Amino acid sequence: MTTHDRTHDLSLIDHHIKDPKDLGEILNLALVGACPKAGPSRYCDVHVLLLSWEDDDSGLTSEINDLEDLFRHVYRYTTDQWRIPSTNSHIALAHRILRSLDEAGTSDKLLIVYYGGHGFINEDRKCVWRCRMRIRGFAPAVGEHSFTRALIEELRWYAQQRRGPISPSFLHSKVLARAKKSGNPRCAADGDFERRRTPIYIHLADRSHQRCIELAPLAQLESVPNQEVSSTMHFSTTYPESSHISLEELFRDPDFVSPKVLIFIALQEGETLQTHDAMKWLEDIPTVAKCVYVEGVYQSDDSSTILLLMLPVAVWNLLPGDPAISFVAFVRSRNLERNCAS
Repeated sequence: MTTHDRTHDLSLIDHHIKDPKDLGEILNLALVGACPKAGPSRYCDVHVLLLSWEDDDSGLTSEINDLEDLFRHVYRYTTDQWRIPSTNSHIALAHRILRSLDEAGTSDKLLIVYYGGHGFINEDRKCVWRCRMRIRGFAPAVGEHSFTRALIEELRWYAQQRRGPISPSFLHSKVLARAKKSGNPRCAADGDFERRRTPIYIHLADRSHQRCIELAPLAQLESVPNQEVSSTMHFSTTYPESSHISLEELFRDPDFVSPKVLIFIALQEGETLQTHDAMKWLEDIPTVAKCVYVEGVYQSDDSSTILLLMLPVAVWNLLPGDPAISFVAFVRSRNLERNCAS
């Protein structure tokens, strides 16, 4: 079998999750990470560093200015735009990042780094940023369909709703929904196609001790008599419990507006489940049952159980890497054969 022969790849066939309870815990942790609870912000300050190139050729300046304005005046974050020089760029950028890390070096401060510019993956599988690209890229250009414009609109909407904090994973799913909603590739004036790419979510933290980032506007700093303002004074935005987005609201999506994925899960040998058993197992985890659906249950030759689950992208993003869990496809419906049979 060649390295590109995915059709007949059996390398993961011996990997299983030992107990359905373990799977339930994995799903529940991902769901909790995707949906922060309403309450005071745990950050005393949030600093946003917006990076772009001095010799930018992408026309991003206007969108970066709009994003900075949103973070500064709506979310009340501290913002700083910095242009990467074209000479000695690697050293200058490293110094600037280290300075920002030093300024936001406590656990009650959050540093957000935004990069607007070109990039690609080199032969060593490392990300490379470039001021200019010699070949045409595939990401949406500056305009109504760009990732930055989608990010601005989603962040603005959630700030206006005052529904509590959102996680980067959930924000990614909403930006992804906008990218998918923009339609099929369009034909440009020169006859070439404007290709659409979708944003990718990558979780780099240790998932065993993860506590997801929360994004919400910081409140005005409460005045304290006879006390100078210091960096240790906490901003706090308390959202009424009734205003927080419930899980039913968050994932009640009969029209599949929010992106969903189908995943394949292999359970340990001897863990044989029927479809109704899998349904009952999900019902025992109420929060998970509201957004995860069993689309198929199969028994394999080794007496283990194969599950097909459908779940929101925001939850899938936070699942740990496990060879017993595999991505199948993005989907826009429930199991059509089951619907026809019913």
